[in-house]
Amino acid sequence: MPTETVYGLAADGLNPSAVADIYRVKGRPQDNPLILHIATLDMLYPLVVIDGETDALVRRLAAQFWPGPLTLVLPRSPRVPDIITAGGPTVAIRMPSHEAARRLIALSGTPIAAPSANLSGKPSPTLLRDVVDDLAGRIPVILDGGECAVGVESTVIDLTHRPFAVLRPGGVSREALEDCLGEPFSDVSSPVKGVPVRSPGMKYKHYAPSTPLTAVCAEGSVSLAYILQKPVDAAVICFDEYVDNFTAAGFLALPYGAEKDAAAQAKKLFSTLRKADRTGASHLYIQMSPDKSGCGAAVYNRALRACGGDIVTL
Repeated sequence: MPTETVYGLAADGLNPSAVADIYRVKGRPQDNPLILHIATLDMLYPLVVIDGETDALVRRLAAQFWPGPLTLVLPRSPRVPDIITAGGPTVAIRMPSHEAARRLIALSGTPIAAPSANLSGKPSPTLLRDVVDDLAGRIPVILDGGECAVGVESTVIDLTHRPFAVLRPGGVSREALEDCLGEPFSDVSSPVKGVPVRSPGMKYKHYAPSTPLTAVCAEGSVSLAYILQKPVDAAVICFDEYVDNFTAAGFLALPYGAEKDAAAQAKKLFSTLRKADRTGASHLYIQMSPDKSGCGAAVYNRALRACGGDIVTL
């Protein structure tokens, strides 16, 4: 199903056998939890166990960011199957804003588990073609909702302890969250050994093309100079401003947004990674801004995981 973030592989989130099919089809490790998607705020409460203070926080966040690309991690109720949470004590829940997703959830009458509709580890799908490339023949139906508006997965925040934590940056910025609640958020980007992770995207290499990828984190002119020294059989995922520079030097250049436009980069990142992977280049490079404010944090996070840590910071 389409969402505003990426396409999701949907199953009844309260049916363990249906959820098991998600893991089977994707080849996803079962210690990687899933997000439950809801259509109304009323659908949240049977899934969680929260007190009045936490409920007030949830309602404040929901009033500003739901429906939208924000996932809340909260204490789970017994109704949530272990397979959803990887056996952990919390559950991740969000309300997507894409009309088709919300209609499907409402018509189904159940929360829907829907991780990205790709083979595990591959770039998340933001176009129908991306889903077809990975899952054709593995699933019976694909709902075509056009290009995803946000392009990276939701922001995931943990509300179970203070300071509240951003477990995965995404379509809602940390700055906006702090403004909404009036208190700071910490970052938890890596799992703690022996403790079940509370959010997808915290373990394993993610979003990776088949072709080796190097991320170059620097101002655009600096990363341009660095990449121009590399063999020209590479393809470059670049800022819009530098397409002509790379092309003139003999590189295949694939633009994914202006240097200062992190929202545009987020929207095009995954589809451009997939496009670059189809070029037959021997190596891929991506220009990455050092500015991690706003959507920049999500772009940095996804590019870093896509390159498996092969990052050059200049």
